[in-house]
Amino acid sequence: MARLGNPLVYDLLVVADMLAEQRGRRNLQKAAMRRAISSAYYAVFHGLYFVCTRALERFTIALQSRSFSRCLILPHFLRRTGIHFVGKCSSLWRRDPALTEPVYRLIDHGQIRRRLAGREAPELGPIVVEISAAFAYLQDRRHQADYSPPGLTIHRDATRNVVARAKQAVADLESLDDDQCRRLAVLPITKARLA
Repeated sequence: MARLGNPLVYDLLVVADMLAEQRGRRNLQKAAMRRAISSAYYAVFHGLYFVCTRALERFTIALQSRSFSRCLILPHFLRRTGIHFVGKCSSLWRRDPALTEPVYRLIDHGQIRRRLAGREAPELGPIVVEISAAFAYLQDRRHQADYSPPGLTIHRDATRNVVARAKQAVADLESLDDDQCRRLAVLPITKARLA
């Protein structure tokens, strides 16, 4: 996969770069660096969201019955349930945010972290392990930046490193093949297998 189709991902990285270099009063610099870290994390989150929704989009199907007036977004593997599915609603996917919203809300920050740290993620390849490690690292840094008291010590070089880690995670997301994207898309919205 080349560049992700979600410009927000790249805009958040640009914002993170600009905020990391903020000059002026020390408190202004600290506030800007905190927001840079948060923006870097959200760039990766939205990149992961885009990969997941795009992969699911390819398997979006319409369930038509008297009780449903619009398409339901269901992944391809649900065809095995025996319910009769007809048509595709992928053209609606891009135009109607009401159809993407449910998938977006399924992707929970904590659930992504748990599932990426689980035993199934390494089965998707070493690049997914790298994405998982970056996601956990960035989430920890974001929590620290967003929820610590004002006296938090924050350094420009450390902030630049966080932003660089986010850029690498986005590059890793871009490098996933279609099969990895499909398998990764299902991971955050399904329950882990019982041991």
